Amino acid sequence: MGLAQQRVVDWRRTATALLVNAGIEGDEARLEAEVLLRHVLGIDRAGFVARRSDELPADAPPRLAALLQR
Repeated sequence: MGLAQQRVVDWRRTATALLVNAGIEGDEARLEAEVLLRHVLGIDRAGFVARRSDELPADAPPRLAALLQR
């Protein structure tokens, strides 16, 4: 699954897998993916929980992909 047209929780799952493949441990990778996502969306932890089933805004996937590449 690519990074476009995903729900918030799907993106976190995809990003977590990419970070694990890059050598970051599982729990840390999941947290890092969530922090990146929350940063791009401008939400806090409660906002993440409330919006996890929402579709990502159209401008989010490219910004998230750029952060993952770092």
